[in-house]
Amino acid sequence: MEPGKIAPAYTDALEEYWTVRRAVGLADISHLGRLRITGKDRISFLNGLLTNDVSQLKENGGQRTALLNSKARVLADLHLYAQPDSLLVDTGESPASHVKEILDRFIITEDVQIQDSSQDLVHVTVQGPKSAQAIKEVLGAEAQDLKQLEQKTLGPSIIISRDRTGQSGYDIILPTLEAEPVWQGFLLHGGDIGLNPVGSQALEILRLEAGYPKYATDVDENTIILEAGFKDAINFNKGCYLGQEVVARATHIGRVNKQLVRLEVETKDSVSPRSKLTSDGREAGFITSAAFSPGLGKVASLGYANREFAKEGTRVNVQSGETSLSAVVTKIV
Repeated sequence: MEPGKIAPAYTDALEEYWTVRRAVGLADISHLGRLRITGKDRISFLNGLLTNDVSQLKENGGQRTALLNSKARVLADLHLYAQPDSLLVDTGESPASHVKEILDRFIITEDVQIQDSSQDLVHVTVQGPKSAQAIKEVLGAEAQDLKQLEQKTLGPSIIISRDRTGQSGYDIILPTLEAEPVWQGFLLHGGDIGLNPVGSQALEILRLEAGYPKYATDVDENTIILEAGFKDAINFNKGCYLGQEVVARATHIGRVNKQLVRLEVETKDSVSPRSKLTSDGREAGFITSAAFSPGLGKVASLGYANREFAKEGTRVNVQSGETSLSAVVTKIV
C-alpha cells in the first residue's frame, strides 16, 4: 500500500473487475484530495459559494456539491461530510491545494479555517455486493443501513456509504498511521468472502458502466455545470452562489447545447477520448472516456452529445481512427 498512489492493477485488471462485480474489491484512492474546514462561519461561507444547500447538511450526513466560476464552469466536483466540529471535503480529482487556494480567496472576515488534510488522512474504498459484509467482518461495524453519503464514525476513522462502481460500496477515511493495519486487516480477513485489492483500470471500467463522470476527464473548467448533469449537486431554490446567475438563466431557457451521456459502442477495441460522434454525416458530439467492459462485451463510454442527440436510445456513429463504429446513448448523466 502506497498512500497517494493507486496502482493500475495488482494482478490482472480483468480479474479485479470480476472481483468487484461478484464479491468485493479494496482500493487505495488517496490520490483524491481531502480538506478539513473549521470555524463557526464554515456553513454560511460555503453556502455562499457552492451549488448545493450546505445549510441542509446534518451531522453524519453527506452531500455532493460543486465549485463553479462566475460563468458556471466547474472548478471542482466535491463531496462534503458533516462532522461535529468540522466539514470533511473530498475534492475528488481536483487537487486539495487548488480547491483550498480558490476558497481562501473568498475569506474576508469570516471565521473559517481550511486545512489540506491529504497527507494526514488516507482514503480507501471497498466496492462490490459484499462490501458491507467485509466492513462488518474486518472492522466490526454495521454499515448496510447507511443511506448514500451517510457516514458512521469508528474511532478516529469514518465509514461513508459511497457507491463508486454501480455495485454498492463504502469509503473509509482514516488517519495515516492506522492505514496500513486496516489495509492488512482487510487482506487477512476478507479472503473468505472473495475480497482482493483492485487498481485504477478495473475501477475505471466499472465507473463507465455505471455512467459516473470523473473530473478532469469528463468534466473540467470549460464545462458548464448543466451540461455535465450534476442534478444531485445543485439546489435550484437556494440564494446566491458563484455562477448562480448563469445556472438560473440556462435553467429558465430549459436547455444547454450539449449534454453528458453514457454510450455503449459496438466494439471490443479501444476507443480514444475526443473521438467524434456523427449521425448521417452531421457532427453529434464527442467521447470523453471509454473502456471495454467484459460484462457488456462492448465498450462503455461517456461523452457529450449535441442537444438533439442527447436522448436515450439515440443511435450515433463513433469515428475511431479510420473506423466508424455503431453506438447507442443509454443514459443522460
